[in-house]
Amino acid sequence: MTYFELYELPISFITDPSYIKKKFLELSRLYHPDRYVNKPIIEQTQADEMSAMNNRAYKTFSDPVVLIKYVLSLYHKIDEEETHSLDQEFLMEMLDLNDLIISDSEKASSEIHRMKSELKADVQSDLNAFNPAQINDPILDKIKEYYFKMKYLGRLEKNLHGIQDL
Repeated sequence: MTYFELYELPISFITDPSYIKKKFLELSRLYHPDRYVNKPIIEQTQADEMSAMNNRAYKTFSDPVVLIKYVLSLYHKIDEEETHSLDQEFLMEMLDLNDLIISDSEKASSEIHRMKSELKADVQSDLNAFNPAQINDPILDKIKEYYFKMKYLGRLEKNLHGIQDL
């Protein structure tokens, strides 16, 4: 069972946060361990598994970048431990951004935000228009590239916050 099946949703890169929260709470009540205390062990185990799956699904649906990875994995476009080669131009920008993190963390923060916004704007229409009935490999490849760039920028952002906390 996929997270989308659990939440009774079509596969999509975009979800409605209010629906996700409502469904999470509904499933949390349904599979709460207290409801299964007097049930056979098999039912208790199944409820525990469904409760754990509900928690993982909620975390996935709550983070747009994690959700992208999950959807790509459903279509076998990404592996758990995959390393992905990003284009040289992007990597050179990241080197400059690393230097900026050390020299001017405030400017680096605004630059990371700008880059994330530009990347998202470039792929937003593809995320919105995704149709699981009409799989388009070039579009999925573009979204995969976006995922890895956002992941890279996320790591830089964590480094930046680590430096700012010093």
